Amino acid sequence: MQYLPGGTLADCIKYVRSLPKSTWNGAYILESIDHNLLEARQTVPEQSTIREQIKDMQWAEVVAWIGIQLAEGLGYANAKDVLHRDVKPANILLSAE
Repeated sequence: MQYLPGGTLADCIKYVRSLPKSTWNGAYILESIDHNLLEARQTVPEQSTIREQIKDMQWAEVVAWIGIQLAEGLGYANAKDVLHRDVKPANILLSAE
């Protein structure tokens, strides 16, 4: 399996929950990912259209966007006859993007 140094969705949830709920947005998801990248001694992308979009998303939008990405990935795996039997935030790996 490919190594993704951006951490897990569980890491993001833990980080965001430490902040006031009224401030939650896409930028905090990226902060969490960037923290994990730097801990893994990886570089944070300087230019990324996806990251620019996520940064400007409201909380509900970024949660829905992540859900869509997960659904597409699981749909692809299912089409290849792969069944993931343990889908949970700790098993969802995040890339720098």
